[in-house]
Amino acid sequence: MGSMTAIVTGNVGGEVMDIGSSERPGVKFRLGATERYRDRRTGDWVDGKELWVDVCCWGRLADGVRQSIRRGDAVIVSGRIETDQYTVDGQNRSKTQLTANAVGHDLSWGTSQYRRHARKEDRSGPPSSAGSDAETAPSGEPEPDDGAGEGPSEQIGAAPEPEYSYTQR
Repeated sequence: MGSMTAIVTGNVGGEVMDIGSSERPGVKFRLGATERYRDRRTGDWVDGKELWVDVCCWGRLADGVRQSIRRGDAVIVSGRIETDQYTVDGQNRSKTQLTANAVGHDLSWGTSQYRRHARKEDRSGPPSSAGSDAETAPSGEPEPDDGAGEGPSEQIGAAPEPEYSYTQR
């Protein structure tokens, strides 16, 4: 199996599908891009070559893609192009896919709003609340805001984190 890094822009060609398991969540979608150029003789835009690639996302990226990306969205995907070779009925075959490490909306075609994932609690155990108004994790860092009650942004008077959504033009 070979792999290389690539950044691909295009449109989501179908629904985002769940793959993987509850222990290793994943999603997959098809990404399509069509080369377009202006014909010098007529001045018209002409469709050229098409590229379709399967995109796989794992873990927290999969969660974000599942909640944010829809069919038809213009996206930018960065990741590893991987080719798996296998045999079916004695014939050698290969499948190429892009295993993403980042996916985002292409803001050349619309607007988007961002909402940060909630942080998971420290796995070493619950924080100690002895003699302190602000809870701290064992490392001494403040606990992440779980969205309930007063979080770090309210404690220091900063504006709350914005929520975002994507609007295609």
